[in-house]
Amino acid sequence: MKYYPLLKRGTAHADFCEDFIYTKAVSENLFIGAVFDGCSGGDNSHFASSLAGKLMRNVCENIENAVFDKDLDFISDTILTKFFTEYRKAQTVLNLTNNDLLSTVIFLIYDETKKNALVRIFGDGFVAGKGEQHIIDQDNMPEYPVYFFDEAFAEDNSLSLSKIKSQRFFFENTSDITISTDGIFSFKLEGNPDIHDLPDPIDFLSRNTDMDNLFVMLQRKYNLLNNKYKLRNYDDVAMIRIRSID
Repeated sequence: MKYYPLLKRGTAHADFCEDFIYTKAVSENLFIGAVFDGCSGGDNSHFASSLAGKLMRNVCENIENAVFDKDLDFISDTILTKFFTEYRKAQTVLNLTNNDLLSTVIFLIYDETKKNALVRIFGDGFVAGKGEQHIIDQDNMPEYPVYFFDEAFAEDNSLSLSKIKSQRFFFENTSDITISTDGIFSFKLEGNPDIHDLPDPIDFLSRNTDMDNLFVMLQRKYNLLNNKYKLRNYDDVAMIRIRSID
């Protein structure tokens, strides 16, 4: 199993990248990853996605090892319940408003032994697997997880995860899976160069297998899009791709 991360600032954001990425190879056969997209209209949106990513890392690094022996749904529910509980706790301790925490969350877990992948999307974004591409478009008004906290958390701070609106994708027997923030849709041709046979950026990054022997595959492809084809992303992009290569 090989995994390829990509995190790039868009041309529309002069100061900060508002996306964040987290990856963890639990074992040779189990991988966890997540991407986060802070809302440009929020307060310090880079903070929201960075905080979410750091909390995800803390949860995944400290979770009981026995959890990883369970099925993908159990692992996902356990991690996400702990993650959102910590997110809510951080909001309380730091006295943060909802505008401080506007970030999407796309969570991925992949079992190479069975070649199964589970993806949970909170907000908008992109997922591809088994030759299928799924675009979650919410008209640039994502349903951020924090919007559902008041309903999802009881008075004793216990969480009903199902009350935080999300979409679930399960892929069986897949050897290639990609998750990305919506920045993957923002590539545009810069200027008016005389360039023919432009690649589709989404396909090039999520389907094309050139250079898949390199950990920096997505970085190299991104550089080609920018430098050779003059295709620039105006929005930040955070992406993880996994390939099971025999």
